[in-house]
Amino acid sequence: SLSLSLSLSLSLSLSLSFTTNLMGKKRGRKKGGNATSPTPAVDYGSLLEQPEAFEKPSKPQPPPSTAPPSNTSLSRSPTSPTNGGMGGGDKVVLDHLKSYKLEEFDGGMCLTMHQPWAGLLVHGIKRIEGRVWPSEYRGRLWIHSASHVVTEEEIEHVCKDLVDIRHRPFPKSWPISALIGCVDVVDNITNEEFYRRQALGGMTERDDDLSIPRYDEIAYSDYMWLCVHPQKLLLPIGMSGQHKLWRLPKKEVAGYARQLRKIQ
Repeated sequence: SLSLSLSLSLSLSLSLSFTTNLMGKKRGRKKGGNATSPTPAVDYGSLLEQPEAFEKPSKPQPPPSTAPPSNTSLSRSPTSPTNGGMGGGDKVVLDHLKSYKLEEFDGGMCLTMHQPWAGLLVHGIKRIEGRVWPSEYRGRLWIHSASHVVTEEEIEHVCKDLVDIRHRPFPKSWPISALIGCVDVVDNITNEEFYRRQALGGMTERDDDLSIPRYDEIAYSDYMWLCVHPQKLLLPIGMSGQHKLWRLPKKEVAGYARQLRKIQ
């Protein structure tokens, strides 16, 4: 009887001890969690400040290729200007000159020139006019001949360089101190640019097209004015000239224009 009572007391004591330990562990988990492998808390505020954290990771991209493209040939075409032909981008320099569209407005701008250069310009024999100063002017340019009386020797000296490249009749008279006609100025380029275009080739044959500039003359001046659409007056109109560019009387321009005749 005594021995049974001691056995029951021992069993009860062991049971209470086990229950107490078990409850203590559960309370410890609720308060502090697992000390050996704690679960970190998520800071959602910091994630909202970093939108990339919500993006799906992108697939790794292959490194860029270092091989040169297949179309990087530096060879020139057979018609390249470097071997005497006319091709590539340089040909555009000549082609675009055919597309000039000048305004119909005539502001009476005029230039006084010595003979025989003045007469050669309005008859389409001389296609460029050289100056030592550049100009931004484009459009109709009236030609006035200065008062200098030209000699036969001067005419022969000037015309000898043009006879072989112009297939048209030369003027028979050289009026002075008079308005004699007009041309259209389409460009103003340097001497170097003039000879660069001349070197492109294809511009030394005889030409009857008066609507496009030519580069087959000898350029002596610093700046070359490219002239097209030459026209002459039926009768020269006597008047005095001025230095550089100047304007005709505004009220007279329309009357002068009615007397113009295109050079064919």
